[in-house]
Amino acid sequence: MKKSDKFSIQVGMSAGTAADGTAAVGTAAVGTAADGAATACIAPSGIATDGATEDGAAEDGTTAAGTTPAGATAGNAAGIVDSAAAGIVDGAAAASTIGKRSAHTIKKWAKEEMPRERFVSKGAESLSNAELLAIILRCGTREKNAIELAREILERSQDSLQQLRRFSLEEFSSIKGVGIGKALSIMAAFELSRRAETEVYEGLQILSSSDAARVIAPLLRDLQHEECWVIYLNRANRVIAKERHSSGGVAATVMDAKLIVRRALAKLASGLIIIHNHPSGNRLPGSEDKQMTRRLSKAAEVCDLVLVDHLIVAGNTYYSFRDEGGI
Repeated sequence: MKKSDKFSIQVGMSAGTAADGTAAVGTAAVGTAADGAATACIAPSGIATDGATEDGAAEDGTTAAGTTPAGATAGNAAGIVDSAAAGIVDGAAAASTIGKRSAHTIKKWAKEEMPRERFVSKGAESLSNAELLAIILRCGTREKNAIELAREILERSQDSLQQLRRFSLEEFSSIKGVGIGKALSIMAAFELSRRAETEVYEGLQILSSSDAARVIAPLLRDLQHEECWVIYLNRANRVIAKERHSSGGVAATVMDAKLIVRRALAKLASGLIIIHNHPSGNRLPGSEDKQMTRRLSKAAEVCDLVLVDHLIVAGNTYYSFRDEGGI
């Protein structure tokens, strides 16, 4: 090949070199004269390399396998390299978006439409359930943004938050795009809500069955198994403490009269309220519930304690033995 001949430029995407020795594997080989004048190329990452050690050359002097011989490039060669680099980088960026999230992501929305910004500027009440849930989720998937994923989650519960807060970890995780991390975030939010509802400050006075239900019912109404809780009171019916006494199966739980009374005496309580739940949703007491209430009442009386009430929580309703004349 004569010195006056120009080297060709080839930008390839397949491994190896062409038969005439021109560069491949996504590189651009730029040459000048065959007397070994400097050449430059674009590395596979789209970054122009300069002065790299040459791995080898073809018989006609062209660079091989995307390498660059040492030396300075001519001005026009540098310009061509810059253009090739820009084209490859732009092409790589465009290709990287294929199969990923669509352009309709929350980040591309107007600021006044973004859930977090609206929460700050207009308050939580301005957001829909899906938008509030999206804030908890923080991000979506490749196919859905956070709000679209939140809507799908709500659809699983027939748009009912009461049903959604009963979901187990397995039920949340079965939804595509909701891994353990997102599931735990949602469940933790619901648990904090329950605890806020049932938070008892020192000296809270219980004057009715509704007062007692307000203290414990939120902890029990969504459970799929039975639990028994006890509220310990002083002589003025003010709360000393509340404790979970036992946790059982779907149809029953243990209520040990001796243990309950002993705990009450240890806390120097004067009265107590027993609360347990019926996962079936039936608030009416069974024969065992009635027998247990009578035993607890007698055991408490022997120890100078008062069984103030026994509540059965069933979803959003409850049954009070005191209100119904059972105590």
